[in-house]
Amino acid sequence: MNWAMVWPVLVAVLVIAVVGGAGWGLWRAHRLAVGRDRQWRAQEEARARELSMAEVDALSWQEFETYVADLCRREDCTRVVVSGTSGDLGVDVIGCLSDGRKHPGPGSSRPNR
Repeated sequence: MNWAMVWPVLVAVLVIAVVGGAGWGLWRAHRLAVGRDRQWRAQEEARARELSMAEVDALSWQEFETYVADLCRREDCTRVVVSGTSGDLGVDVIGCLSDGRKHPGPGSSRPNR
């Protein structure tokens, strides 16, 4: 075997492997950073949508029911309905959980002022 012809090929293959591995590592690090950034932005957006207790107390009953329905949707409830009909025992927001059970919205019944 003529090593004078083989070693440049081996060096080239090694360089390509190192450059390819480094490129893949950088691409993966970038994707992870982008994913963390998206998660952070979603958390910040959710925090910005949160209302303080004083702001919740100041809502009208219609706004309150809409706010509770939005909370249910954000917590992955599906088929969220704001009923507001009589005979519902004070439950005005109903959503379905991931296992199909119906769930009355949290705080959906609040005393009249």
